[in-house]
Amino acid sequence: MREKLLHFFNYFFGKGDVEEFRYFSLAHLIPILILGVILFLIIKYRDQLAKSPREEKNRIIMSVIMIVAEMSYFWRLLHPDLDANVYDHLPITICGIANVICAFMLLTKSKKCFDIVYFLVLGTSINAIITPAVLTYCGPTRYRYYQYWTEHMMLFISVFYMMFVHKMRPTWKSYIPSVAVLVSIGLLAVFANWLLGSGYTPDNHYTTANYLFINTVEDGFSIANFLPSNPWLKWLCILGIVSVLYLLPYIPWIIIDNRKKKQSPAKQTAE
Repeated sequence: MREKLLHFFNYFFGKGDVEEFRYFSLAHLIPILILGVILFLIIKYRDQLAKSPREEKNRIIMSVIMIVAEMSYFWRLLHPDLDANVYDHLPITICGIANVICAFMLLTKSKKCFDIVYFLVLGTSINAIITPAVLTYCGPTRYRYYQYWTEHMMLFISVFYMMFVHKMRPTWKSYIPSVAVLVSIGLLAVFANWLLGSGYTPDNHYTTANYLFINTVEDGFSIANFLPSNPWLKWLCILGIVSVLYLLPYIPWIIIDNRKKKQSPAKQTAE
């Protein structure tokens, strides 16, 4: 019995040697469908959620889920077969940092945090939903699969919750701190990649620091495959692409604001 349990935990918390996850398979589409349903329910029942006596508890529960999801990624690295090392596993990821900010936002109802994560999540983390390259060797029978989807789904859930339940919205001024955080993360990744360089992991495997996948592409296919190989040029291209992607989540608010401006003169004329 003990050996069976050890075998199960070694398998469940480990990763495969061959491809276990494919883009747009059921394992990919089902989490996206679940996310879509949850976001729809938040929008539909936003008033009931706002007036609920459990509203504060709901935010606390969501925040705890996000913190545990993020921390469990590092707890999992205690598994001896995963070869945890500073070249691959420092907490320098856009989604990981956004996850911490979102958790704090839920606890405090911070508008400043919302301003940052609105663009950070809808402008960049969407790539992690569409092309989850890091799951190539971790399918639905692995813990990493569930940890990944929980963490990334909660990013969108927390932003939509604050937007529809607590009526928060971004402004053009929100764009600046969000871009500043993104650039800071990028510079930190470039510095970490330069400082750590290349070396041997505990299992004597030669590797290169590759935070934000600036030095090399991911195991799976993503937009990074089309970018130049030079780290600095790649990061400049990423900044350019993200700057455009950052504008897309704001387009609905531009349309809403323009409609309100058109309706205001009409109301004044009617009066």
